Amino acid sequence: MSTTRQRWSDLAEELGLTFKPGVRGMLESKLADRIARQQGQDPDQLAAVMNNGLLMAVLDKVFLGVAIGNYRDYALYVYRNNRSTSSPSSNSYSVHVQLFFPKPAELGLSIYRERFWSKVGKFLGAQDIQSGNAELDPLVMIKAQDEGRARRMMEEPDLQLALLDLFRHSDNFEVDDNGIEHRTHGTQFLKAPVVRDLADRMVDAAEAIRPVLCI
Repeated sequence: MSTTRQRWSDLAEELGLTFKPGVRGMLESKLADRIARQQGQDPDQLAAVMNNGLLMAVLDKVFLGVAIGNYRDYALYVYRNNRSTSSPSSNSYSVHVQLFFPKPAELGLSIYRERFWSKVGKFLGAQDIQSGNAELDPLVMIKAQDEGRARRMMEEPDLQLALLDLFRHSDNFEVDDNGIEHRTHGTQFLKAPVVRDLADRMVDAAEAIRPVLCI
C-alpha cells in the first residue's frame, strides 16, 4: 500500500471506519450516485464502469479510496476529491466528510452558505425559502422542489438552531435530501480529531433535522 493510502487507512482505523482503497469502495457505496450527480454524470453508467476490468484497473490506480463505516449510528464516508485541471500543478484537492440520513427526505432539498453569486441569483429571482429566522435567512440559501413542505419544515425552531450551529462553525457544510456534507478545500488530508469534530457536529445536527423531515 502506498504511503498516502496507508495514511488514510490509519485515519480510518482511528475513526473506527474501514478504508477501501481504489475506486470500487466508492462505486459500491451510497457515494456513487451522489458524486455522479454532482459531476453531471449518469449514475446508471457506473454499472458499465464496474463491468469494465481495464477501466477499473486504471481508476484503482488514480482514485485514492474512501473511509466507510458507522459513526454514532450514521453512515459516514470520508474521502479525498481531486478536480483535475489542464495543469497537474494546479489540481484542486478537497477532503469530503459525508454523513447520510437513514432515509432520504425526498424534498429536492439543498441548503448551503449564501455567497456573492447566490445573492445575485436571489436578486434575479432564484428560489430561496425563508425560515423567518433573522440570523439564518441571510446566512444560507434554501432550495427545494417540494417548496410547501420545505417551508413548513424550516419553521421548526430546532431545525433552525441546528443549521445555525453548522453554518456558524463553517461555510462549507451542505444539507440535502441524503444527509450532510462538509468539504475542506485546498487540502489532501484531515487529521482524525478534525474529522471527528465535523462528524460530531453533523450527527448533532442530523438528530435535530431528522424528526422534522417528515412534516
